[in-house]
Formats: sequence, structure tokens, C-alpha cells
Amino acid sequence: MTAAQLETIKRAISRQQTAYSVDFTKSIRAFLSGDHWQDGAGWSGPRPKFAAGDTKGAEEAARVLNEIQRTFVSQNLIGECAVRHADSVATEPSVGVSLRRELGTDHSGTPEQPTDEEKARMREANAAITAWMDARDLMRHVHTAVKHTVSTGRGVLRLFIPASATEVDATGARFVPRATLEEVITRVYLHAPDPESAGVTVDIDGNPQYAYLYFKDLEDKTRLELQYTEGQRTVIAIEGQDGAYQEVQYPLAGALLTYEMTRASLFTPQVVSLQKLINKVHTMLSRNTDTAGFLERTIENGVPPGHEEQDPNRPNDPDARVFIRTPYQTGAGVTNFLAPYVFDDGKGNKVAIPARANFREPVSVNTFVDSIENTERAFYKEVKQLHVLLSGDASSSGRSRQQAMNDYRSSLRPTVDALNGAMRWLFNTVLRLGAHFAGDAERFAGLRAVATTRPEVTFVDGDEIRTLIEMHAAGLISRESAMLATQRVTDPQAERAALKTESLEDRGIGDANKRRDSISQAVQVGLYSQAAGLRELGVADTDVQRIIDERLTETAALEAGIGAGQ
Repeated sequence: MTAAQLETIKRAISRQQTAYSVDFTKSIRAFLSGDHWQDGAGWSGPRPKFAAGDTKGAEEAARVLNEIQRTFVSQNLIGECAVRHADSVATEPSVGVSLRRELGTDHSGTPEQPTDEEKARMREANAAITAWMDARDLMRHVHTAVKHTVSTGRGVLRLFIPASATEVDATGARFVPRATLEEVITRVYLHAPDPESAGVTVDIDGNPQYAYLYFKDLEDKTRLELQYTEGQRTVIAIEGQDGAYQEVQYPLAGALLTYEMTRASLFTPQVVSLQKLINKVHTMLSRNTDTAGFLERTIENGVPPGHEEQDPNRPNDPDARVFIRTPYQTGAGVTNFLAPYVFDDGKGNKVAIPARANFREPVSVNTFVDSIENTERAFYKEVKQLHVLLSGDASSSGRSRQQAMNDYRSSLRPTVDALNGAMRWLFNTVLRLGAHFAGDAERFAGLRAVATTRPEVTFVDGDEIRTLIEMHAAGLISRESAMLATQRVTDPQAERAALKTESLEDRGIGDANKRRDSISQAVQVGLYSQAAGLRELGVADTDVQRIIDERLTETAALEAGIGAGQ
């Protein structure tokens, strides 16, 4: 790597870091970490004002702000929603291996099957991936990266080989010792670095260009790791203590060891404003509670508790008296007497002004409770998580809850797409690294790892499942779509195979008659509900009758098959 090339890479990194380090992104990161005060920037309430150059005013303003900070109360809705979103998306991926080449058909149209050698390689690759997933804490790092992505728009995953997984040769250079594939692949580690110190720059077309990581060495000095590609090889250059870069190359077909997920941040300026508002309301509620528990009293025209004594400075003057104040007693069972203020009106008359005690009553707690509820509702709606509130709201209709859940599912889609791309990169790169360290870099060149994640959201209720069954029976959705929509079936093909096996095992003339009767009864009940449901959806009567007739025909054929023991 030349000096000019290094300078180009550092400029690209600097541009990305500058864009990421804007004040708004820093504020989101602070909210996530629990720092809602943020040196006063997180407080949206009133602040004391003072003129420029007013030293005493500045000191008083600082004192008031310190008192606000002391009683500052926060509710971390941003952190809660980021974790909930990540929990729904960062689920155990479904991983498989397929051939890169397309399978054709023979002259009779029969689909081509993989060769025995290809099948063996696929089994080997699957076993290696499983061994790696078992050895590494995969989902913890994925969850962290997804949370970063949702919150700030960027999440980073990085593969690396720690020094503890290497050995040192006679020259002092480190290397990964040869072993079986399943053994050597577990030497590859994964972590989710902070996007502030790591990332992937892209070229003008959006393709990955350079990967970087800033880290602290044993002497607490900041070092830089760079990754870039040269043809089919990936170069990792690590800055040493002397400032020089030590390079190592891997045959990874142009893949970097770092992947960056991107999506629009879930937390907009409007969301941040709502977060600050709910913190302000909680803080005001706390101060109001103090006011209620420790009432503020104002005494008008009253003499403070105390008694008169001889003035010690004028012991020979019997009329020289001084007033000694005593504490005003409070608490259970205490009785206080307020004496009026007495003064001479200048005409020799003693005049007494009646004393009066005023108490400052606290604001009604309903003001704050209503504000918190309204702000929470606005916040959850803004981040597409209103279903959290509606799930326990008896006054909300089923349609409202379903719409809120649909909004939440839609908000997960960009994150799921970003994560699926990361999973494909992850397992393909791990396979190539493992094959390289096992001594056969091209062993899996003809294979492709396929990984998908399915978001986990709240299970649908019984009414929704019945609706799905009716929609499938009416021909409005496929069986696979209905299975997936229940949130209880993740692999419809496997589920259908299991159902077919059960059906074959249960077949028999006696059992068939029972099942045929059961089908007839179910059809009689189901067709009426299907017809009613279709009419509610606006389906014309002629179309409803056509759909019902088709279902009757299918059922008759099914019953005939059962009766024949087929």
C-alpha cells in the first residue's frame, strides 16, 4: 500500500466519520446509553436567563440548572423501542447451502440433480457452518449490530482471527495452524464494533470500497486496521507501533471481512422531541411530588416563634430586650400558635395585624399523568410500535390493534432486508476463510450459503387464525401464506411434509369414515361463515356462489378418496 493510496483511504474514512458524528447522531447514541441529561442539552424545559457579562446571573443560572439536573427524571423510550425492534429482527437465521450453477433438465424434462460429489460438499459446508455457529456467540453480536442500525442508520459486523487462535513461527510471524475444516473454522471470531470507530466506505456506485477499524493497542494508543481488495484477494493492513502497516492477504473472492448494514434511523427529530418531552413531564411530576410531600408555607404578618430575653449588650437597661427565634415545629401532634405583628402607630397606640398562614398546594397529578399517556402514545405511534399500548387497551378495536401490528411489521422490513444481506455475506465469508485455513481455498467455490431471518412478532390471536383459515378456504391466499401468517410455522414445506406423513399413517377404512364425517361437518359449518365473510369483503353474490361450489366439488372428491382408502 503506497502513501498516496493510504491518504486516499483515510480521506474516505474521514468523510464517513464526519457524516456519522453530527450532533443529532451523537444525541441518539447518548439516549441509547441512558444519558438523557447530555450536559443540559437533553432538558427541554425553561432555563434561567441572564444578561451577557452578568457574572452573578450566570452563577445563579448554573445553580438552578444543577438543581434541575439533581431532580431530573428520564424514561428511556428510545432504548426500549430500539431493543424491541432488534429483538424482533435478530432471530436465529435459517441457513442452507446451494449450488452456484443452475440445474437444468434432461430431454424428458426431468430436473437435474446435484452430483454425489456436490451433495457431499454441501453436507460438509452445512456441517462447518453449524460448527461455527455453535462455537461463536452469533446472535449477541448480530443483535448489537441491528440495534446500532435501527438507532443511528449504521450497524457493523466484523470477522477476525484473534491472536489466541494463532501460533508463532520461527520468524515471529503469526499463522493459523492447519486442522480439519470444522476445527479451523471455529478460529474465526465475530463482533459488532461501534459504528463510530468502524465501517465500510463505498464508491460512487455504492459498492464496498474500504473497511476500517480504529482500536486501542496495549499502550492505549489508537491504531488503524484497513481492509481493501486487490482482484480476488482481500488485503488486511494493520498499523503497527512504529506507524508502518503489516499486511496479510486472504483469497475471499473480493469479499471484505467487515460488513455494514444501513437503513434510515427509526428515531427522527420528532421522536427525539417526544423523548425530551416525556422526560420533562416526569421531572415536573417528581418536583410536584416534593411539593405535595413538603408543603411550602408563607406566613403573612406573623411573628416567628421565639421569646424575648435581656439584651446581653445592655445588661443594665431593663427595657433592653432582644427577640430570640426558635424553630417552627412541624409533624404529627404539633400545635403552633401564630402571634400577630404589633407595631406603634406613632400616636402611642399598639396596632396588631392579624397573622395568616398560606400553603402552596401542588398541581393535580392528573395533569402529568395525562401528559405522560399522550406523549407515550405519540412516541409509540411515531416509531411504529403503537401495538405496545393497544395490546392492553380494552377500548381499542381489533381492527385498530391489527393495523398497529401491521405498521410494526412494515417497519421491520428494511431492517430484515439489511440483516439478510449481512447473513449471506457472513456465512459465505466464513466458509471461504475456513476452507483457506484448512488448505483448500476453492473447496466451496461452487457453493453459495443462503441465510434468511424471519422477524418474530406477537403471535396472532384465535380470531385472526380463523380468518386466515377462511381466506385460504375461499382461495384468497395460499396455504403457505396462511401458515406463515400464523407466526407459528416458520417452514411451510417441512410442515406440509409432516402433515402428509401423518395423513398416510392415519389412513384406514374405519378412520377414513370418521374423517369423512368430520370433513362434512366442518364444510357445512365453514361454508356458511365463508360466504358471510366474503360478502362482508364486498365479493359479489355470483362470485361467492362460484367459490362455494368449487369448495363443495373439492370436498366431494376428497371424501370419495377417503372412502376408498386412498
